[in-house]
Amino acid sequence: EAPLAVPGGGGSDMVEQAARQLERGSGFHLDETLEAWERAYIDAALRLTRGNVSQAAKLLGVNRTTLYSRMNAEEDR
Repeated sequence: EAPLAVPGGGGSDMVEQAARQLERGSGFHLDETLEAWERAYIDAALRLTRGNVSQAAKLLGVNRTTLYSRMNAEEDR
């Protein structure tokens, strides 16, 4: 399965970027990085839909209740 295209590069570019960051030994934490990406995508979807959670969930490819759960989890962090 091909890697997802994300801002800042995709595919092998992402692998190379990850390898460089890990080689630096910069105290990388996968969970923190994934949470930051999730927050960014949720914020972007809500901005594009002017706060409409149902439409944002569709953009993100998740159920509306799942999006609410993830938004609430962000607040608890």
